Amino acid sequence: MKKKVNFNREIDELINKMTGEKILRYTCQLLVNDKSGLKAHGSGVFIKVNELHILLTAAHVTEGWTDENPLFIRIGATKHVTLVGGFRETKLQKDDKIDLAYIIVDERILPDLKKAYLFLPVSKIRDHKQLLGATNYCVMGYPEKSKQEINGKIEPVAQAYYVSPSSDKVYEYYDFNPDLFYMLEIKGKGTNIKTGEKKKTGTHFYGISGCGLWIMIIDSDGEKINSVDYRLIGIMTEFRNSKYLTLIGIKIRVVLNAIMEFEKIKLNEVKTTYNNL
Repeated sequence: MKKKVNFNREIDELINKMTGEKILRYTCQLLVNDKSGLKAHGSGVFIKVNELHILLTAAHVTEGWTDENPLFIRIGATKHVTLVGGFRETKLQKDDKIDLAYIIVDERILPDLKKAYLFLPVSKIRDHKQLLGATNYCVMGYPEKSKQEINGKIEPVAQAYYVSPSSDKVYEYYDFNPDLFYMLEIKGKGTNIKTGEKKKTGTHFYGISGCGLWIMIIDSDGEKINSVDYRLIGIMTEFRNSKYLTLIGIKIRVVLNAIMEFEKIKLNEVKTTYNNL
């Protein structure tokens, strides 16, 4: 009889390692300036499509972004760069559920960004049509209240939430189309990526809007876990907790198809046109 490994423990260790070493490097915190200084405002994911360096986020994060009211990207404990680039965003007045934006990052800030971040290749993006009934989904972002003292300084800390799909009744209750959206059940504990510490997730997730939804792909032969890989499958935009606590993301093909259409890029993706971007 083949000896089976302790999958839960080993998978957790591999996923935590992959999340901290890879997914974290594609994920940034976006900030705005107020009277007290820089304030957490949202999250984003860096991708590279052909030769374009792109930041994906939610439209309500970029709403109101102007030269007089800039967005900043954190690139270190005390450093940041001003976000510069051309962008498109959905019109929330027309559809408050399709909440997406993308920014073609200006080449002038790329050298600074590349010191801190990686740009996800299209090969790591997947049109994942139906969620599986397991907790191999990761929401990775920067909740505004997630901070920790590190080396004597208070720093923002990314959080990874490993989640499972919400049931059909949750889609029906909140009236979200499963062809366009993911809804995920959030409960239990989240993991602090820098420390590995697990703690209660709470019920408020302000600041993670615009972060990625990732599927963790586990390769096992029954005796051992060979590898854990990842794909970006969605962008998180909101949460609801009036009856069911659920995190909500938009399927990645919506924004990727918009990029292909507006930027005149050809990729082997689902051929669907979205006109509200």
